[in-house]
Amino acid sequence: MLTSGLSDREIADTLHFSYSYVSCKLCRMFKKYKLKNRCHLVAIFVHSLYSSNA
Repeated sequence: MLTSGLSDREIADTLHFSYSYVSCKLCRMFKKYKLKNRCHLVAIFVHSLYSSNA
């Protein structure tokens, strides 16, 4: 959903989670992987998709 450009609110609504839950999970991912922003997270995800298919 991040790769589609959805906001935290849109992701929460789609998955039927609270906004704060989604926001907290994304924040934890940023800290765990030392990411600066959503674009960096998406870039890593896309890279992992293409590298696993090679």
